[in-house]
Amino acid sequence: LIIAEDGMMLNSGSFLIKNSAWGSEFLDRTVDLLSAPMPCSFQHMPWHEQAPLLFLSLVPFVLAGLRPEDIAADSTESLSGGYDPKVTLLTQRALN
Repeated sequence: LIIAEDGMMLNSGSFLIKNSAWGSEFLDRTVDLLSAPMPCSFQHMPWHEQAPLLFLSLVPFVLAGLRPEDIAADSTESLSGGYDPKVTLLTQRALN
């Protein structure tokens, strides 16, 4: 997934996704999140079309960094979690 970042986070209007099993599953899961019944749906959020993309590409990988063995009690480092390795961010200008 190559997606634009425009200062409001991800821009769901500008992205490329490889025609693959991962890409198909990612889009299916995005639509599932948009069409889920309330309160599990993103459809009533201000950025409803961007929220599922952000959630699916970022949140699982941040949470993976929260395993107790990865966090030292006296650690001052920030979490090293980030986007799915299959996600690449470009500036809006670069993608346009």
